[in-house]
Amino acid sequence: MEISHELAAAFQALDRAWATAQIGFNRRKAASESVRAYQAEYENGRTSADLLLRAQVSLAQAEIAYVSSLVDYNKAIAELEYRKGTSLTHNNVHLAEGPWNDQAAYRDALRRAESRSHGSRSKLLHAEPEPFVEPFEQEAPGQQAPKAPAAPTAPADEAIFETPGEPVTDSQSARD
Repeated sequence: MEISHELAAAFQALDRAWATAQIGFNRRKAASESVRAYQAEYENGRTSADLLLRAQVSLAQAEIAYVSSLVDYNKAIAELEYRKGTSLTHNNVHLAEGPWNDQAAYRDALRRAESRSHGSRSKLLHAEPEPFVEPFEQEAPGQQAPKAPAAPTAPADEAIFETPGEPVTDSQSARD
């Protein structure tokens, strides 16, 4: 239904542009005859230059209007061809495809799909957890913060890891 309305509107625009072009042609023809008549009277001295110049301005405006109406008419023809679906055929354009390559086609389709799917940043793609802060009590002025206990350290010759049979020291693990 929509296509028929668009096609009818294109026909109406074409008819309107044709009528406007005819009117513009007739106006230009009349303005041209008017300039010739005023030119002859001016050469005989029976009219002023002002009337001749006004006739020439009228002719220039009529030519501009006529050319504009021709442009509108050609645009209406192009719109009608487009709505009919014959613009390519009318302009002698023929479409053809090359041989089909399955693997390349699927690779290209996958590449295009991936580029479309990540076209804009998504908050859902971010997998890191949000940072958090533990509550911290600040000391009052004049008080000192309690000192943290020191981390236990093992002497260099003590065992760090023990295996079921024997203890392993730092010097033994460095050799392995």
